[in-house]
Amino acid sequence: NYLSIEIYINTKTATFENFNSTIVNSIYYFRDEVNDWNISKYYNLELVAGIPTLIIELSNNQRFKIASNDWSIDFNYDSLSDNSMFECVNEHKDIKPKESGKYKIEIINVNGMDKLSISKIE
Repeated sequence: NYLSIEIYINTKTATFENFNSTIVNSIYYFRDEVNDWNISKYYNLELVAGIPTLIIELSNNQRFKIASNDWSIDFNYDSLSDNSMFECVNEHKDIKPKESGKYKIEIINVNGMDKLSISKIE
């Protein structure tokens, strides 16, 4: 008697900025008008102590979202754990900071729901 176990990992291959990479579906990206709402290897949230995190400079006229590579998971204005420092822009609920500066973006769990935690650090 033998026990056979097969493990499947969902991956997709994406091409951006002349860089080929296999992207696991659980990676989240900062998407905005500057990068034409596409993914960029420079703007993915990296795990820090198990929490997807990105430190980024934002201007007060920059609209953005956080999303998976295929847009199946999309964090918009309604996903903010605290929206006091941000504005909701258009029917797509893009996020726009009220002030320019350096921000820390994290995806955290609040009462069983994933939320965006964005704090100004400079």
